[in-house]
Amino acid sequence: MRPDDDSEPPTLGWEGSRSALVCSGDWTLAGLSLRIPQLPPGVVRDVHLDMTAVERLDTAGAVTLSRQLRELETRGCTIHRDDVPARHQVFLELIAKHHQE
Repeated sequence: MRPDDDSEPPTLGWEGSRSALVCSGDWTLAGLSLRIPQLPPGVVRDVHLDMTAVERLDTAGAVTLSRQLRELETRGCTIHRDDVPARHQVFLELIAKHHQE
């Protein structure tokens, strides 16, 4: 598959000062074909998920991010989703409900 010419690779960063896991870019199959972000070091137990800079989210991106969030939860982290736009939150909830490993 050839990525869209305008796809922005997805990123996943940690802002320790606000305990925020910050997602940005295109969390789509095209974006993920450019780079699959890994969980950054330093993530603490109380995580504030910030997806305000995510341009696009499709099934591939939602599944990838959901797996990473589940990994944090298995480590004992609590994920707060106050900075997740409603359009992304609904999609992540749907994936979490129907895509269990």
